[in-house]
Amino acid sequence: MFPSLSSYKGPWNEDAVKHLLRRTMFGARKSEIKSFVDFGMTKSIQKLLDATEAFPNPPVKEYN
Repeated sequence: MFPSLSSYKGPWNEDAVKHLLRRTMFGARKSEIKSFVDFGMTKSIQKLLDATEAFPNPPVKEYN
């Protein structure tokens, strides 16, 4: 196994969640950070990779 692909064995705390969300999202609210800490690492990763969540509604105005 490549060293960069080894499993994370560090603490799952607010700092780890902030790092993960900075790398995978465009910012996160404090409530999202707390939720991801509470979810635990496995459920957090599953949630980030879940492509079945609803997409936001399209913009009200259409620019053609």
